[in-house]
Amino acid sequence: MADHDADSLQADSRKSGQSPASLGVAPLVQNGAGMVVRTLLVELVAYLCMAALWFAPATSNDPLATSPWAACEAFVCVLIVAAVYPFRLRTPSQLAARVAAIAMGAGGLLAGFLGPVGGHWMVWMVALASLLVIGAFLYELLRASRTRMIFSLSTTMSAGLIALCGMGWCMLPQLHLWSEARRRNPVGAWCVLVGMFLALALLALASYLWSRSSGSVADFVRVDVDPSIVAPSLRNLWLCWGLIPVLLYGAVVAVAALLVVMLL
Repeated sequence: MADHDADSLQADSRKSGQSPASLGVAPLVQNGAGMVVRTLLVELVAYLCMAALWFAPATSNDPLATSPWAACEAFVCVLIVAAVYPFRLRTPSQLAARVAAIAMGAGGLLAGFLGPVGGHWMVWMVALASLLVIGAFLYELLRASRTRMIFSLSTTMSAGLIALCGMGWCMLPQLHLWSEARRRNPVGAWCVLVGMFLALALLALASYLWSRSSGSVADFVRVDVDPSIVAPSLRNLWLCWGLIPVLLYGAVVAVAALLVVMLL
């Protein structure tokens, strides 16, 4: 079956004077306040679950250790995104994308149980990212049918990197040192805090825009699929729009934690 990208679908609809839905493809999602509210509620609940670990004894008693429980929560988010996100509408290699996300999440989860942080944790993350790149390229080279290679490669790598970002939540304990960093370097400490809140606002805005900008399948589907599977695949897309920003924020937590330690 020949592949059709969004541009060809839109071109067909313009030529025929019909909308993509009238060409046999249903609208992507029902936009509106309902989906936005669900997306933002999921994001809020996920952030609150992560923030609750701030008060956990294992997190507050040893600020120089990683938090495996934060990594566990992030891994649960990764599993939900890997299960719910409609990869089959975006890439011909949906299995590779799911495996990449779960494998990188599992690797980051293991790093969360290793103990003291610092250079070793960063080396572990860089090693996992390198394995992701190598594995994604090898998969494309070995794939029998190399259709939609760019979409396949980018989707696989994006799924793995989002999972890796989420594992940055395991460095939450280091943020308990912010008060000490403020005493030693108040300007630097406040810059870190402002940067964290700015990133939080930008990611919340991103989830809002994602949930509002889903206009039609022509804007989302990147491979040729049976129109009958589109609507079921997108039924729980709002879960992904709410959880992906939380996973991405894990990278902000990790960078902020390292900066706080450097300010001491």
